[in-house]
Amino acid sequence: MIRTVKAARTCLVLVFLLLSLTGCWDSKPIDHQGIVLMMSIRAAQSPGQYDWRFVFPNVTLSPSSLSDIKPGEEYYDIKVMAPNFATAVMLAQEKSARSLYLGQLEGIVWDSRLPFSHLWPLLSAVNAAGTIPKTYWVMTADGVSLSRYMNFVSPQVVAPRIALAAYFDCTRCSPMQLGERGWQFWSDAVSQGISPSVPVVQIKQGSLAVREVEVYAPNGQAVVYTPAETQGLSYLTGRVRRLTLTFPWHGQMVSLARVSDRRSVKTWPTPQALDVRETVHLNAFIDEVSGQNAVTLSDEHAIVRRAEHDVLGLCLLAINRANATHTDPFGYARPGDWFHPREGFRPIKATITVILTVKGEGVVR
Repeated sequence: MIRTVKAARTCLVLVFLLLSLTGCWDSKPIDHQGIVLMMSIRAAQSPGQYDWRFVFPNVTLSPSSLSDIKPGEEYYDIKVMAPNFATAVMLAQEKSARSLYLGQLEGIVWDSRLPFSHLWPLLSAVNAAGTIPKTYWVMTADGVSLSRYMNFVSPQVVAPRIALAAYFDCTRCSPMQLGERGWQFWSDAVSQGISPSVPVVQIKQGSLAVREVEVYAPNGQAVVYTPAETQGLSYLTGRVRRLTLTFPWHGQMVSLARVSDRRSVKTWPTPQALDVRETVHLNAFIDEVSGQNAVTLSDEHAIVRRAEHDVLGLCLLAINRANATHTDPFGYARPGDWFHPREGFRPIKATITVILTVKGEGVVR
C-alpha cells in the first residue's frame, strides 16, 4: 500500500512538471510572427503621442494578413501612434495580425528634435523588456522621414542584408567608432559625470554617413557637435581605429594611414573647475607625400609636428564646445561624481598633449 501511494505521488509530480515545461507549447509558426529589426520614434502632432515605426523582414512570399505588401518585398514596416512603448507594441500586433518578436532588434532611430525628457521614459521601457537584447544600435536622424534611414539599401551591401547594415560603411563611424549600443547609451544616461551621446545619421550622396554626434546636456538640451568637434571628441575618447589623416604640407598633400590612438587621463576636481591632463598617443604610417618618392628623417619630424598640431586643434575645438554647452561626453567628471554626486557643471580646464609615433620610415608602399 505504501509503495502504491509513493508511486502515485511520483506520477502526480511528473505530470505537474511536464505541464510546467513550455517547450513547444507556446511556439508560433514563423509566418505568424513579426520579427522586429528596427524601430523609430518620432513626436506626433498630438501632445503626449509618438509615431512608432516597426520594420520587419518579409518571411513569406504572400502574407495573407498583409495584402498590401508586395510578394517580392524584402522588408515591410508598420506605423502606429501611441503614448508609450507597450501600447505601440500592442497596436502594431493588432495592425499586423502577428505576434511581435523583439529578440532580434538591430537598432532604434529617433527624431533629433525629440527632447531627452520625452525620449528617456520611452527608452527606459524598451530597456525593461527582457526579450530585447541590449546590443541594439541607437542613433538619431532628421525627423523629415525616418523611414528613409530604416529602409535604406546601400550599393555596397548586397542582399540578404539587415536593416541599416550600411550604417557602418560611412567614412566616420567605423574608423572613429561612433557607433553606440543601447546598453552604452543607457549606462551613460544613468551615470554621474558624463553626458550621453548618440551618432547622427545622414544620407549623403546616396550613402549613409555619420559625421556628427548629438550630446545631451544636463538640462536635456540636445547639442550637435560639428564634424571637426566630433573628430576631436573621438581622439579624446580613444575611438580612432585605422583612420587616414590627410593634410597640406609645404604645398603638398601628406597622408597618414592606419591611425589609431589610446589615451591617458588624470583629473583633479576643484571648486571652480575640473582640471584635466590628457595625453593622446597616436600611431600611424606615412602613406604618401604627393610629389615625393621618399621621405627624409627631417621631413618625417616636420610631418609629425604638423599632424600633432592639427589633431590638438581638433581636440581643443571639442573641449571649447563642451564648455560652451555645459556637456561632458568625455567622462572627465565621472570618476569623482560617481561616488560624490553634485549639481551643476564645472568648466573643463584641459591640458591636452598629442604624441604621434610613426611606424617605420619613409613612404610605405
